[in-house]
Amino acid sequence: MARHYFASMGVGFFVCGLAGVIVGLIRVMENLDRPALDELSAAEQAFERHRQAQSAPRLITRKLRDALVDVGTCLKTIWGDGVITREQQKALLRSLVDKVVLDRVAPDLTRLRIVWKGGAVTDAAVPMNTGSFAGLTNAQDFERLALAMVGDGYSDADIAQKLTLKGFRSPRAGKVLPSTVQILRYKRGILRRVAVPPDRWTEIVGRQHAAAKHDIQLECVPESQLEALVAPVKTSYGKRIFSPSSIPHAGVGDDIDEMDRESAKQMIPDTYAPCWCASGKKFKFCCKPILREIIGAMAYAEEGRKDEALKQIAEAKRIAGETPEVLCREALVWTHFDSAKATALLDKSLAANPNHPRANYVRGIDLKTKGDFAGAIAAYSRTIESYPKTDRFHLNETYNNLGNTYFESGEAAKAKAAWEQALILMPSDKTVRRNLAEFIYTNPSLPAAERTPSPFVAKFFVL
Repeated sequence: MARHYFASMGVGFFVCGLAGVIVGLIRVMENLDRPALDELSAAEQAFERHRQAQSAPRLITRKLRDALVDVGTCLKTIWGDGVITREQQKALLRSLVDKVVLDRVAPDLTRLRIVWKGGAVTDAAVPMNTGSFAGLTNAQDFERLALAMVGDGYSDADIAQKLTLKGFRSPRAGKVLPSTVQILRYKRGILRRVAVPPDRWTEIVGRQHAAAKHDIQLECVPESQLEALVAPVKTSYGKRIFSPSSIPHAGVGDDIDEMDRESAKQMIPDTYAPCWCASGKKFKFCCKPILREIIGAMAYAEEGRKDEALKQIAEAKRIAGETPEVLCREALVWTHFDSAKATALLDKSLAANPNHPRANYVRGIDLKTKGDFAGAIAAYSRTIESYPKTDRFHLNETYNNLGNTYFESGEAAKAKAAWEQALILMPSDKTVRRNLAEFIYTNPSLPAAERTPSPFVAKFFVL
């Protein structure tokens, strides 16, 4: 028992001694790191004082408050008159708005909520453009009412006006367009008869009798000399029956102004002009045989009708084969339904022809959307090099997008040059005119030299 007791005491003395050594070491380490600990403690205290100061409400003087109220009453005026720059507009919004919440509740409607710095909330419903008629929330009611009015004998323009007053709109406009009503009629197979005034028939028959009476032989003359006479026929024909020569006139009614009418006429190449796909062939012997299928596929895809669009593509392949043009158009169809498949088909089109204009153009749009401005500029530049010089419509379109990309990347001078080239190619393009007027010629943030139209544009164009 005694030996056991003394042994336990020895272990106890040993443990106590070890604990003392550890405590001593800790105290030595604390003394060594004391400056660092003091610095850390001081930083924590400074941060806490800063946090409390930031959270404390800030008071403004009455003079400053009155000045802010005065600005608020005339903000709408100075905002749109160029009194404040775009950078100042952004800074003002940041000082007023805490957060903005967007909720796409339907393909054609977005709910907007603005939370202001003072805690107030503003809610709004923002109509959105859709790629198809089916994307409209009230599409079924729209079609039902429109067809009922067609049955009552109203014109497309009257139906469009009445439906606009009821709160309807077209997929890509803030109102109902007569062309939307016309498309609904065509889908239902409803055509309108156009009455020819009796005096016109009398005039036509009278000329025929006069020619026979005087033994006058009718001869063929160049189409350009008869365009004024043929144009009304093309317009009437194009509204009812497909024909490549009548496409620029199809759906072009009295509500379309002269500039838009001229742009539509430039879209389709002449029969013996170089084809727009840069194959080197004439349009008649290249893409014209599949023009109906291509346009049909694009129209069906925009309406969300995938199966019908793909049937048109399949028919184009049967006629022309799997050409770069057909592959590019198939990619455009899939952009509405499957972006990955669209990208794969676009790659396939460019692999078959790296200089295919439309494929490079679509690639430029995709790169710009992703923020790759350099890549988009390169794609648009290749597109411009590849399109036939006679294809003014598509070259104008590409130069306009090139100008948009340059401007968004901060190169206003190059944007101006691209937009002015687009204007020279198609003076009827209102979008290009608006871009030049708003972002270049009247932009107070640009140097005076850049705001001045080029000598050629200033001399030959009224802006």
